[in-house]
Amino acid sequence: MRRMALLAVLVALGLGLAGCGGGGGDSELAASVRQVNNGWRARSVAQIDPYISPSYEFDEVDRAGYLSYLAADFADMDTVVIRSYDIDQWDQNYAWVQVRMTAYLNVDVSSVDAPAMIFEWVPTDSTLAQLWVRDYDRRWRIIGEYVKRIWLLRNTPQASELSVLDGDRMRAGGSYTVYGRASDSSTRYKVTMAADTAAASAVGPAMFGWGDVNFSTQVTISPLAYGPYSFYYVAQTDDPSSYRMRGRASWGSYLEVYSSGAPPAQKPQVGKGHGLFAHVRIRHAATPKAGAK
Repeated sequence: MRRMALLAVLVALGLGLAGCGGGGGDSELAASVRQVNNGWRARSVAQIDPYISPSYEFDEVDRAGYLSYLAADFADMDTVVIRSYDIDQWDQNYAWVQVRMTAYLNVDVSSVDAPAMIFEWVPTDSTLAQLWVRDYDRRWRIIGEYVKRIWLLRNTPQASELSVLDGDRMRAGGSYTVYGRASDSSTRYKVTMAADTAAASAVGPAMFGWGDVNFSTQVTISPLAYGPYSFYYVAQTDDPSSYRMRGRASWGSYLEVYSSGAPPAQKPQVGKGHGLFAHVRIRHAATPKAGAK
């Protein structure tokens, strides 16, 4: 019942998350958010642990899985700075929080066509989206989290016309065409776009174009998927004369997967999910779009 109530709230909050009007929330919630932000600054799982709900379940990852992946993220992060946070409290028991932060991440910065990976520490600017609930003991805790936006190196490329948005629903076992557009400032740069979600059993390949790409791919949702997930578009810009990318960016949204029958009687498949930043730490291979040079 708790999970069904959460799904209903996720749908209800879909429009509110995109605007995130900046409400301050109650004092206990604000204090808890600040404590979690302190944990991110210190890259300390121990400081964040008390603020993760026992009912955490997002991207098929439970509380133990989330904390494990967070530790892995922290091992590849440095110089975390919390720039701002915004609380949009829906009611007495639910709130969305957006946290903007900068950090250095250890990522593969190779261009799509590079023969080997090139790992470097690079500057990033990201926004985390967190769903907070007033838990069984009436304390505020996080029950779901994903990266809403992130840029690596330059603030490039840009995205538009994304077809998957906050609050969208997909059926377990269904197959969907998703699309978007990524662009950069010059047609001499190669732009690659891909999609990524832990809810899928299969996702079509990335695509590229020169200066921009009209991206379209097929996403097949796992028949065992159910509940809240993140869905990511990832784009990268490359200079053909360099083996090192110019920049990479990602745009995330939350996705509700529903079942046409009874929900699968299973616990979260811990290990199928991934860390918050895994989808931007590696390059995505690309296939040409129609008419690409």
